[in-house]
Parts: sequence; structure tokens; C-alpha cells
Amino acid sequence: MKLNLKKFIRIVKTVLVAVLAFAIISQWHSGNFSRLYVAIVTLPAIFLFDILRIKKAEQLEIAYLAFLTLGAILGSVFGWYADFDGLDKVVHFVSGIVCVYFGLFIIKRLGIKSKSPLGIILFLIGLTALIAVSWEACEYFSNFITHGDPQNVQYSGVDDTMWDMMFAVLGASLTTLYLWRTKKLQ
Repeated sequence: MKLNLKKFIRIVKTVLVAVLAFAIISQWHSGNFSRLYVAIVTLPAIFLFDILRIKKAEQLEIAYLAFLTLGAILGSVFGWYADFDGLDKVVHFVSGIVCVYFGLFIIKRLGIKSKSPLGIILFLIGLTALIAVSWEACEYFSNFITHGDPQNVQYSGVDDTMWDMMFAVLGASLTTLYLWRTKKLQ
């Protein structure tokens, strides 16, 4: 039996919506408005590929949904970051990997050709750095909305933010190095 990726993605999205609906209700009742905010913001993020009308990218969408599940839903909404030390760094490292494949998707869709992989490598790592900085800026501004501390500034100063960005860039760098060494980055 061949797995229909589109059907699998629809099932995953349905499950994620149900999980987030449960989380929104439970976080509302518990008064945890910081986690409630993340749950509400994550809900439309499930449909990012639909909103942007990205087609024929099922494997990338599955990677994105897995990242979203681990990072936003389990990590932030259900508090796994507080329960599992180091999970935050793993998620940011994986985000670097996902960003590389997202960048490759963009390059392929736009039909960009390069005679040297160096330009592609710099683009992929730069894109990852831009996304990591943007993510940290969103966390910073969410502090003002929720009065939470998703960046752990209260305990670590800016260390957590800097490490998050460095782990994302490290994930991207190692991924591009692997792709270059295996000649998959041409």
C-alpha cells in the first residue's frame, strides 16, 4: 500500500488542530495566557503551505509540521522546554536543517542556477540566520503581549537568545556541508 502524502498531511493537520483546540481551552481555564497566546498563533501556522499556496512540496511540509509540533506545540504550548533541558537547542538546530531545505525549495522554484555552490551555501546559511533572528524578534515582542519570558532573559540575559540563533546556524552549516560533500548541492 502506497502512502498518500497529501492525505497523511490532511490527517496530521486535523490532529494538530484538535490538539491546539484542546490546548487553547485548557490554557484559558488554567489562566496561562503566555501558552494560550502561542497556541492561538500556532493555529494558523499549521496552514502556512495552504495560505502561501505552496504545491508539490509534501516532504518539506511534513518536515515543517514535525518542527512545528516539536517546537511550538510540545515545546511551548505544553511546556516541554521547561521539562526537558536542552530541547530548545535541539529544536533550533533542527530549524536550521529545515531552513536549508526550505531555501533549496525556493531556489528550485525560482529556477536559480549557480556555477559555484558557495553562493548557494551563503544564501542558505544567510536565510537561516535571517529566520532565526526574526524568530527571536517575535519572541521578544511576545514578551510585551503576554508578559512571559520565552527568551529566558530573566535567568540567562541574552545567552539563551544568542545560543538559539547559533544552534540554528550550526544546523544549517552542517546540513549545507553535508549536501556539498555528497554533491547534492549543485
